[in-house]
Amino acid sequence: MSVSDPRDLPQLFAERVSAGDIEGVMALYEDGATLVGPDGVAAAGKQAIRERLEQLLATTPRIAPTRSCAMVVGDIALMSGDWKLRLGAGDGGGPSFESTSTEVARRQRDGSWLYVIDDPASTVAAREATRRAVGARAASVRAGWPAVAADELPYIDAHSIEVNAPAERVWADIVEHALRSFGAGMGPLGPYATRLGGCPYVDAPPPGHDVPETIVGFRVARAERPSLIVLTGWHRFARYSLTLRVEPVCAGEASRLTAETRASFAGAAGRLYKRIVIGTGGHMIVVMRMLTSIRRRVEH
Repeated sequence: MSVSDPRDLPQLFAERVSAGDIEGVMALYEDGATLVGPDGVAAAGKQAIRERLEQLLATTPRIAPTRSCAMVVGDIALMSGDWKLRLGAGDGGGPSFESTSTEVARRQRDGSWLYVIDDPASTVAAREATRRAVGARAASVRAGWPAVAADELPYIDAHSIEVNAPAERVWADIVEHALRSFGAGMGPLGPYATRLGGCPYVDAPPPGHDVPETIVGFRVARAERPSLIVLTGWHRFARYSLTLRVEPVCAGEASRLTAETRASFAGAAGRLYKRIVIGTGGHMIVVMRMLTSIRRRVEH
């Protein structure tokens, strides 16, 4: 069904998301459209948008627009509105909150209107409310994965390195540098987690540990300064964890840093992904690069 009036787009979006109709939702976007997530990260192109919206639909949301306005100038429409969203509506209910959106739509050659830019949580307060609510819900849903603690996942491997520095200094480097570079590909199984449909939202870290909240592809499951950080994550092919242990040696003047990986893989596609990431040795190279980078920075 084509949309002849851009003012109809927010209501259609709400109806199709609430119905869990991913194809219907995707039909509202241009091929080169951009969707801005509550983490502030833009998903460009329909494939990236689909992956983001599939994660939202996994939380069984119900959306109700409460206010909508639009300004149309030629072939461009600028829209804004307020809406209410409740997660987990299909299984007894979940968190609910209100937010404010901003969208840009464009008239197509056939006269219909499609989203070209969609920012469903366009204010700071809206982003924070959405991020926390969707993150909490996604943590329990895991796109169909059962809840599993890190130590219950199958063991993959562990790699250690000795660092000529006390544990506290090693911990500080992990928090200040190593974790913040995960988005650049430092994660052992999750460097492409966002593109693979992995959780883009992370739980808040344990208080008092100064652990960064945003770690691409991971969430902080446990942190014990200065000896332990447990990161967990998931995407459509795998659930995985990375445990970083810092143990004092040489009467505390040096440390042993260990990175332990655990993971489970789903179906034939998961087994293929494991073969590519683990079987080729690429995972080991990435982990050892991370460990040696920490040692180089700490000992410098």
